[in-house]
Amino acid sequence: MTGRTWARPGFVLLAVALVALCADGEVAGRLALTLANVVTVAALARQLHRGGYSDRNGWAVMLAGFAILVVHNTGALLSTASGPSPEASAFGAVSLVIGYVVLLVGGMLATVPHARRDGGGMLDAAVIGFAAASLVWALVLQPAHHRLGSPPGETAYEMSLILLISAMSG
Repeated sequence: MTGRTWARPGFVLLAVALVALCADGEVAGRLALTLANVVTVAALARQLHRGGYSDRNGWAVMLAGFAILVVHNTGALLSTASGPSPEASAFGAVSLVIGYVVLLVGGMLATVPHARRDGGGMLDAAVIGFAAASLVWALVLQPAHHRLGSPPGETAYEMSLILLISAMSG
């Protein structure tokens, strides 16, 4: 498949994951999140294999961060489906923090060389990512949290993660 035809199934899978994330039930949401992460890991791995990035080190570190998040989300999915345990909770807390820290380091490694040359462009991209995530949050995710009766702390935590990650990805 060419890059363009390969991207179409990825977008379809991400759209299905977004719909499932808004569905009733915690297992469906965890499954959707895991699926979205797997699609991201597959796309990044494919691009790295093809040599599609000028700075392979930063993108490889981001791939490792996303892979850690896949492991985290898979563990959370299994824990949700089978019932919580103290070991799963401790693993979940540690793997989530490590995954996001590795992802942040990879993002910094990949973007710092470009930011030195085009700081305004980097800021524009972050604002666009932030604006897109704000729309998705306001139109899709926040109403789903409201419908599911999520506690305010959980809703605020997830909103801040989505906005942070979208600004980084912009």
